[in-house]
Amino acid sequence: MIWNRASKITSSGNITRRSLLVFLSHSVGCSCFSVPSAIAFAAARRPVPIFASRLYSSSSSNIMDSSSILQETADYNNCVSASVNVGNARVVEEDGGQMWLSLTRSVEDIDNDKTRSYEYTLPIIVTDDSNTKQPVFHNMPPTEVSSNIQAKIYSHQSCKLAILRADDNSNGNDGKTVPRQVFEIWLTTASSPSLVRRIPLPTNKLHGKVIVDSDTFGRPSWSPNDDKVLVYAAERKKPETVSFFDYQQPNQKTGDNDNNPIPGGQHTLGVGKSETWGEQLWKNEPLLDLFLLHTETGRVAKVTNVPGMDDNADSSLGSYTLGQVVFAPDGKSIVYTGWDAGGGQGMPKRLGLIYCIQRHSKLYASSISNLLEHISRQPTTDKDEDVVTDTDYVCLTPNNRMARSPRMSPEGKLVFLASKEGFDTHFGHLALHRMEWKNGAIDVSSEAVLVKQHWSIREQTEGSEGIVEQISFPGLALVGQLPEKCFVSQDTMVTNTIWGSSEQMVRINVNDGTTRLVRACIDGSDKWSKGLTSQRILCTTSSGGIVLKESTLNNPGVIAYIPPDELSKPNIVDEGAAATSVASLAPLSASTCAPVSATTDPVSDFTYQILNLEREGDDGTKWNAPIQSILVLPKQEEGAAKPPLICLPHGGPHSVSTTDYLPTWPFLCGLSKYALLLVNYRGSVGFGQSAVEDLPSRCSDLDVKDVVHAVKHVAESGLVDPARLGICGGSHGGFLTGHCIGQYPDLFKAACTRNPVTNIASMMSATDIPDWCVVEACGIGKYDWNRFTGASAEQLSEMYQKSPIFHSQKVKVPTLIALGMQDLRVPPFQGLEFYHILRSNGVKTKLLQYDDCDHPIGAVCSKADHWINIKRWFDEHM
Repeated sequence: MIWNRASKITSSGNITRRSLLVFLSHSVGCSCFSVPSAIAFAAARRPVPIFASRLYSSSSSNIMDSSSILQETADYNNCVSASVNVGNARVVEEDGGQMWLSLTRSVEDIDNDKTRSYEYTLPIIVTDDSNTKQPVFHNMPPTEVSSNIQAKIYSHQSCKLAILRADDNSNGNDGKTVPRQVFEIWLTTASSPSLVRRIPLPTNKLHGKVIVDSDTFGRPSWSPNDDKVLVYAAERKKPETVSFFDYQQPNQKTGDNDNNPIPGGQHTLGVGKSETWGEQLWKNEPLLDLFLLHTETGRVAKVTNVPGMDDNADSSLGSYTLGQVVFAPDGKSIVYTGWDAGGGQGMPKRLGLIYCIQRHSKLYASSISNLLEHISRQPTTDKDEDVVTDTDYVCLTPNNRMARSPRMSPEGKLVFLASKEGFDTHFGHLALHRMEWKNGAIDVSSEAVLVKQHWSIREQTEGSEGIVEQISFPGLALVGQLPEKCFVSQDTMVTNTIWGSSEQMVRINVNDGTTRLVRACIDGSDKWSKGLTSQRILCTTSSGGIVLKESTLNNPGVIAYIPPDELSKPNIVDEGAAATSVASLAPLSASTCAPVSATTDPVSDFTYQILNLEREGDDGTKWNAPIQSILVLPKQEEGAAKPPLICLPHGGPHSVSTTDYLPTWPFLCGLSKYALLLVNYRGSVGFGQSAVEDLPSRCSDLDVKDVVHAVKHVAESGLVDPARLGICGGSHGGFLTGHCIGQYPDLFKAACTRNPVTNIASMMSATDIPDWCVVEACGIGKYDWNRFTGASAEQLSEMYQKSPIFHSQKVKVPTLIALGMQDLRVPPFQGLEFYHILRSNGVKTKLLQYDDCDHPIGAVCSKADHWINIKRWFDEHM
């Protein structure tokens, strides 16, 4: 990097708009209730300056060592460029046996403050015991994916591809409407792929934006067998409104009163204003409807025999949000998830949905036979208004409080995630259920539980096999949904799940529910020879194999392939599954801030180990899970001083820190030489549902003592400098940081928080998840899901006493506070209040405000600025 392209520093001590930029990937536990591997996307905006705490001397405006700034920039860029954030994977199997993997990799572009995507095409070369000479392939450079492309959906037979894209020359630039969306239909025969049709969707007319959110509401899906029809979810259009003073008499000549705007409705909640699903979803319309698109006639029709369709069409209050839609085996009905958005008994106030899987939802089925026949015909007039009716919808899971993620097996079994009683915590473990397809319909009476919601890891689960770092199978805890194509044979499916401090793959028999751990042994390695690695399914193949990504804290990721015979062998738990490496993707930088290394050596200059600690309660209670922590240590020369330690408790609290790669780890540990401690305190997921439910009503005590116990254990181990301890966390991790420096004011030397919960009592009235405040502070069963009420005086008192603000007068360590000013989850006044208390008490503190960021502080430039500040804050005070 050339200095004159970096920053220009004025004599007044300000960094100009052409500021020094850094490139850093997703921070640890960036969102309150996400696991560390979650990715936050933000709209492009101008770069944010880096307010480096050590850039200037405290006594003058003299510039300090500029070379260290350049080195930090290069270090960040190296760590982020090495990230392997991949998705949309698919394998094409040719007649001769050759297989090709295509996948998309996301890369953060610091120059333009956005995420860019690149598509790779990689050969899968499977060796055998014969002496057959293997072909030699040379990987081509990846190609950038246009930002207009919103989704790619391959048909079941892989002979068609639907590409959803936004039109460049359409409306949508007025801030009130979305750009017109178009489906491009491609024939994907190997000999000559061709674009055969472009179908404009009725965006802003029949519906709003088409949904392509695979983690929450799902993506469009092809019909089976004929590959002619797509079903998709899209936002329900808001009613048109107009000021009282602009209202005009309806057109009496045409009699067209359907599109007349509602006078005076533009400021009314449920009409001109929407009650949204909260944090990060506030720009989206809350209600989603289902639509069919016939790709040969180009006709689009709304599915009307669904729950909520009889509700008031002039209001978005009440009703249901529909998504995760798939076709039934015969292609004449659809199965989908419906979230209660106020139409049932479980949502009197719409609560935040992101990171909160406990919201009431059920599975439904709707016949679409007549609607399919209707859209298969070419319209006879310009305005074909035939009324098409099908039989009424059926609720498939009336006795389950939660049900989602429907998937159909090759022979017609429906599997899905569910919980009969549900749970009050924002995240938890679910069961896997099954229903049979009989006589052209799903047989509701055939519902069976395949994998139970596992309660305690101290009790071995019947029908489950596998141990991961002393943790038996904890039940299913999925980040997102079941894989879109999760079946590898008629009776076997695979999925990812959080298992202790890692993400693992499991194989499930859909006849008897037998669950087996699947550990890929890549290129002859033993299944645990690399330590505790995270392995995640990217996709399955049509022949029954798996493509996966293996990553560790010091290895961004290896793409590998498990063939069908290895995946199906009976002794897979003991031997693991032999896998072939497909690719180790080289660093990919999209920034001018610094060149990157062609290897990943800089990110591997540290080691990590798993700690399983026990701590009984003050009354002798033996908890349902250990305190499992990940200790990360920098490599140091013999005789060097012990490194300082930063403890990083995750957010949630019902989340987890895993061994997956995050750029934060190599930057802080491998390059900045800090030891790191990632504590999965009681309440973390991946250790059974009982461990999750141990924490509610005990927050500020159980979780705080667990964190301090782990810190003291490491401090006394001789591996770190016990006199230089720091703590850093966001959201509930910030809550724990505030408690630790208040309850244990002499333990830590410095602290950093991001959007911290500091006062639960005041947060209750402003957050999008008031249920969280009641459940975590007062306990399970204390929140009324059927009736919205404010907290009682007793509850508010309990919330206050369990908040960091209760101990704020004892805080004395230097504290950095970062706030996303658009945060709806933990409103920024929480951190502001804490900041002013500390400052008035004479505690050294610093406040960072990111005007355009929400809870994760996920915008590329803001995130980079945030972590540069964190590193420099610890440099200065430890």
